[in-house]
Amino acid sequence: MKKIGIVTFHRPYNYGADLQAYALQKKLQTMGYDVKIIDYRNKNIEETTKVVKTNFKGMNLKQIVKTCIANVCFLNKNILRKREFKKFQEQNYELSNIYKSKNELEEGKEVFDIYISGSDQIWNPEITKGIDDVYTLNLDIKNIKRISYASSLGNVKLDSCKKELISRLNKYDFLSVREKAAQELLKEEINKKIEVVLDPTLLLSQKQWNSIIKNENKETEEYILFYTINEDRNMFKIVNKLSEMTNLKVITFRRSNGNLKNVLKNYYTKGPEDFINAFKNAKYIVTSSFHGTVFSIIYNKPFFVNYCGKENKRVDNLLNVLNIKDRYINKPEDLTIEKINQKVDYQEINQNLAKEAARCEQYLKNAIEEE
Repeated sequence: MKKIGIVTFHRPYNYGADLQAYALQKKLQTMGYDVKIIDYRNKNIEETTKVVKTNFKGMNLKQIVKTCIANVCFLNKNILRKREFKKFQEQNYELSNIYKSKNELEEGKEVFDIYISGSDQIWNPEITKGIDDVYTLNLDIKNIKRISYASSLGNVKLDSCKKELISRLNKYDFLSVREKAAQELLKEEINKKIEVVLDPTLLLSQKQWNSIIKNENKETEEYILFYTINEDRNMFKIVNKLSEMTNLKVITFRRSNGNLKNVLKNYYTKGPEDFINAFKNAKYIVTSSFHGTVFSIIYNKPFFVNYCGKENKRVDNLLNVLNIKDRYINKPEDLTIEKINQKVDYQEINQNLAKEAARCEQYLKNAIEEE
């Protein structure tokens, strides 16, 4: 049985990051491989796992003061949230030994037949503070086979980092990215095929996602699920209008309820298991998030997406692939009774998704098995 090591963002207390890491490992395991997530501790990513934020680099005085106030006000909530994420990681990840540098990984006793980088924005130099050796598999390991699955650059311009990244990606045996835009950017520089593949979360079935819900908590009434990472007044207005028009209360994962008018519960301190459960049982979903869109689709929910005034190539690409661009809501005025009652053709969407997932599984199989 071939041994596979995955390098990805697996430790942030972020639903999308943790669930994509779990999904790729689970998918490869169901394909019959021995898989571990390489427990690499990039110091910049580790900073995001701290309950109290102490890194003020690049912040102005106003931002520093705001961060300090948040540290105090949300300390208990952050401790509870971190505890839930750690529990999920411990129960659902198969991890390697801990490595804190490229050298430690190169000198480690664990040997993998294949190294896979991805998914998530592991090639985004703004997040990793430069091009990271481990996330780009720039490793001096004998007979190393390098594969990327749905790796992402995010929305950044590479500028001075581009030459360095291209040099490393040219060493890969198989390359795939998460966004069409990344494919277009890289294919001009790399003389090999670059696939655009689905985020790993879309490779697992609804039944497989249900299996991680150990304690299903159904609310006593139907609700609207509101999931956004961005702060945007327009989004609050859309949610409030939907709540008013449907007479349903709102569940949110935001740190505070903000301008939401009709909140049933705040799930900020909940972990990934409850995140999945919330999508499974929602009546409607409003989101600006890629993974919010993903789980709305997995659970065949009527959902509305808004980008909070920012570019979102990931969501754009997904809606295009599945031919559901009509789920985008620009402003509250777009939310009409007709729009709310509009049926989503999930029979066609599920067929398209199954076809895409099969293509992506074949990519993985070909990449892993080719000698």
